[in-house]
Amino acid sequence: MGPRGYSGSSARTHAETVQYFLETEQDELEYEAARRRPLLTPDFFAQLTQAIGEERFSSTSNAGRLAELERLQEFLQAAVAAVDATVAARSAPAERLRRLLSAPDKKATLLQMAGDGEIDRPLLDLLQQNIEAANGAGQAQAAEFMSKVRAAAMKFLITT
Repeated sequence: MGPRGYSGSSARTHAETVQYFLETEQDELEYEAARRRPLLTPDFFAQLTQAIGEERFSSTSNAGRLAELERLQEFLQAAVAAVDATVAARSAPAERLRRLLSAPDKKATLLQMAGDGEIDRPLLDLLQQNIEAANGAGQAQAAEFMSKVRAAAMKFLITT
């Protein structure tokens, strides 16, 4: 668990955020990096790089602290990349579904999406979830419409 008294997502400075991560237990680092992703901005990483440089060239340099900061920087950069990739992967099908359902010409949009390799299992699964939700809400017309769109999209499903 992180240090007591830390004010959660409203860190006052980048240095406080660095210190928070340094004091966080190893087995909680991944969770905390994902939870605090909004704080891990380019400015934060610039500040962390500066802190590493200052530690490296300090006349009273502490090799242990330097190694700790370098490991933290490497870990946080990888964690940010992983979180961002996961968010993108999970939001992409929703964005594609929204684009498809709001398109004035569904057939042309399906063809374009097929050509771009955008019709995949996550998109069809999301469409199926929407069909089931519409049926559950008693919206038979919406469910029927989305079922037709899904059937048409199935023709273009790319499996690898």
